Amino acid sequence: SEGQAYGALLAQANGDREAFDRIEAWTRANLLVRQDHLMAWRWHPERGVIGQDWQTATDGDLFRAWALLRAERDSGWTGADDAAGNIARDIASLCIKPDPREVSAPLLTPSAEARSNPKRVLINPSYLMPRALRELGSAAELPDLVAAADHGEQVLSELAAFGPVPDWIDVTPDGFETAPEYNRSSGYDALRVPLFLIWSDRFNHPAVARAAADFATA
Repeated sequence: SEGQAYGALLAQANGDREAFDRIEAWTRANLLVRQDHLMAWRWHPERGVIGQDWQTATDGDLFRAWALLRAERDSGWTGADDAAGNIARDIASLCIKPDPREVSAPLLTPSAEARSNPKRVLINPSYLMPRALRELGSAAELPDLVAAADHGEQVLSELAAFGPVPDWIDVTPDGFETAPEYNRSSGYDALRVPLFLIWSDRFNHPAVARAAADFATA
């Protein structure tokens, strides 16, 4: 689902309507197998969506919704339905959970099915794309998405103070703990954290400075 979403976004950014339409048509035909408006996260060439592949990946849905929003708003590629708004509303209702440390603060979770309870919420810091959340939240009148961007930036600042921002981490009432199913590495996923912050005009964010320092000494 991430590949489809990034492809649609790049096609829109480059003004390639044909590629955008082909990518979106394939997505609708193959990944929209759920009862909501979110995508199944994985597809197999011979078998399609199998097993638990029907579950979601929030970054894929977030970027697809943002690509659809940009296509209509910035490129004038009008669609037949409110796909961006429908996806944004499902992200807001299914992929946001309260921070165990402050229940009024929303955390963006990595999936509609992501493990969470009032005492422990799993997050992937690199799934946070503040600019996309704010633009979708504004367009669809979903303040929870804007709040998730604001609080997410605060969480990234806290994580950067401890060291390299991890790929996966649990948020608990006492702070951050290593997720039982993941080690506390900072790798392929976390590379996106400074990219998305800079893309959101957060050039001076502590996580950007932390990444620059870590890359310089790696």
